[in-house]
Amino acid sequence: MSEKLKTIKELADEIGVSKQAVWQKIKKESSIDLRQFTSKKGNTVYVDVDGQKVIKNAFFNKTSTKKRQQKVFVDDNVNNSVDGNPEGNEEILFLRNLVSELQSEKKDLHKLLDQQQRLALQDKKLLEEYKSEINEL
Repeated sequence: MSEKLKTIKELADEIGVSKQAVWQKIKKESSIDLRQFTSKKGNTVYVDVDGQKVIKNAFFNKTSTKKRQQKVFVDDNVNNSVDGNPEGNEEILFLRNLVSELQSEKKDLHKLLDQQQRLALQDKKLLEEYKSEINEL
């Protein structure tokens, strides 16, 4: 899978804003750590595909205060739209997939930890058996 990396400048041009505006948005979006979506080669910062989606959504999902005040409670498990905006679906689905992956990795790590503990216990028993055999000799 080849990812299309873009520079901050390329992303800013695509959105129609300045590089500074993109940096400000990245700094202000404290709910998501955008550093995980960036890489640096020399003095150039590149943003991966997922990061591009998050940054674009941050620019395009603005809603007026009036709209927010009129917003009724929405259960995100039922309705995937952000502030009634279906374009937020990609970000929500991306984040849900990310959570699912992390939960799956957590389960795998618990299995590995359990296996490691069982192997350590087996090793301890074997060592005790060998010790008793040596003492008998």
